[in-house]
Amino acid sequence: MPTPQITTINQLIGYFKHFADNHPQVNDFGYGQTSEIGKSREMQFPYLWVTHRSPSSIALQNRTQIPTYSFTFIFADRINQQENYLNALGYNSDNQQETISDCKSLMDDFLIYIQTSLNEVGVTIDNQEVSFEVTSDETTDKVSGVMFDLRIKTKFINCTTPLSGGTIPTVNYPYTTPSPFLTCATVTGCTSLQNFVTSAIDEALTGITSDNFYTTGTSVNGNIISYNRNDLMSAYTVDLSSILSGVSTENFYTTGATLNGNTISFNRNDLMSAYTINLSTLSPNLSGYFQNTGGTITGNVNVVGTISATTITAQNESWVIELMDGLTVDFYAPYAMKINSISNVLNSPSIALFDDGASYTLTNTISIGSKITVSANTASVILLNAAK
Repeated sequence: MPTPQITTINQLIGYFKHFADNHPQVNDFGYGQTSEIGKSREMQFPYLWVTHRSPSSIALQNRTQIPTYSFTFIFADRINQQENYLNALGYNSDNQQETISDCKSLMDDFLIYIQTSLNEVGVTIDNQEVSFEVTSDETTDKVSGVMFDLRIKTKFINCTTPLSGGTIPTVNYPYTTPSPFLTCATVTGCTSLQNFVTSAIDEALTGITSDNFYTTGTSVNGNIISYNRNDLMSAYTVDLSSILSGVSTENFYTTGATLNGNTISFNRNDLMSAYTINLSTLSPNLSGYFQNTGGTITGNVNVVGTISATTITAQNESWVIELMDGLTVDFYAPYAMKINSISNVLNSPSIALFDDGASYTLTNTISIGSKITVSANTASVILLNAAK
């Protein structure tokens, strides 16, 4: 049986170095603790440095190992130390921003390299997202760049342990038990204990069978739920009567409603006028709304029922007419009246008034029951200043 390829840490470091060696903007590569950067030799800028900040892990699944390695990557470049012309203007300036931007671009290239080229050899990125941070060095090197962590997952390992042979030795533990205690060696001779255990087991297993029964379905008949079992229909039931007392199990719903005077009658799918609501207590005292002699009534006046002209004592009224959704509104004169003037509340429309279809002139008398039509040339809200 062929041995599957195993990706080692050495191979991973080799893959990372391959990127640095072949990328035209990366001039050096290193691996180890960050404290070792530039100690053994001077680094060539920009460079890629690989180290570890977080622990790695191995997932164990069915005699298979799936390694996930945690690496920290640093792309760094040296900051230009030449004096900038802006220094003369009071600005200390260098190319640090440009350095950070270039190193971030190298990071992007490196991620694509892993996702494409290394993916073909079973090396993938396990991160849901990749965070990076800007780094800077205040030593004589004066470098800046980006640093980021990746969890690198490799192929699974299911190799046989490379032992040379032999058997696992038997280990004898030299433990002794004081003789006053019952042991496995003496339990067979303890009749009273054997009888007790046998009796306890028999009692615990009373009514329990070894058959593997399970519920296959249910059905509802009135207040009774019947459960079917794999070996028996309606193997057991549950009576819901005690918790459904007074609750109807039928699915009633409202199908419509009608208004008769102050009473709303609701029809149900099983019964016409199944229940009603009397609105009498909600109806306002209309005469109380209008007992204002000589004043002005503003706002929307909602009229419920029939208004008797004798209950309205106000001589002057202002009616709000909304012409926002439609440019024409019809209503009927509740008594003999006249419209004296028109005031604009919202916008400045041109208003035309009609009395039973005929053009209406302000201050002319309108008979009770006449249809009054208000027409505007634009969406608006107006006040009709009227009098009895």
